[in-house]
Amino acid sequence: MQSVVYHKEPEKTELLEQAPITWVMENLPGGIITINQEEIITVFICPAFKELGCTSANMVGKHISAFHERFGTSTEGSPLLESLHKGVKSRRISHRLGRYFEALNQPLYNDRGQIQGAACLYIDVTERVLQEQELKRLERAQMVGQLAASLSHEIRNPLTVVRGHLQFLSTTEGRD
Repeated sequence: MQSVVYHKEPEKTELLEQAPITWVMENLPGGIITINQEEIITVFICPAFKELGCTSANMVGKHISAFHERFGTSTEGSPLLESLHKGVKSRRISHRLGRYFEALNQPLYNDRGQIQGAACLYIDVTERVLQEQELKRLERAQMVGQLAASLSHEIRNPLTVVRGHLQFLSTTEGRD
């Protein structure tokens, strides 16, 4: 009698046990990029950029300029490279692929305090940015409403005075 062996796809829990950090990072609305001293990508977990063809498989081991080329941008002024070469930490929001991303860049130090690389941790903040824009729009609308109410009040006061005078004149003319 022959035994039959069925092969099945690994379930998500099995994948989670194999590489928990990678699994978690690939399922979050953000990612991480690290580079070494030679500006070579050492970690690339960026699910948001898959539509650009950027995956860990084709980005790790490449110069950081390969990533910038996918966006059509230059490495000049790159916050990640500033972190690597100048030890600068930075935080900024940029608009890419129709979404807003907040990126935190910082140098990575070895145990002797020397810069060994740099990391960029980013998260999709599109919803927050859109809510902030809507709040600003509503605040502007509220200010316009307050201005209109104030103008209406200022216009109504003199008109009330004029109407009062006209009524007074009409009653005094009727007596004459």
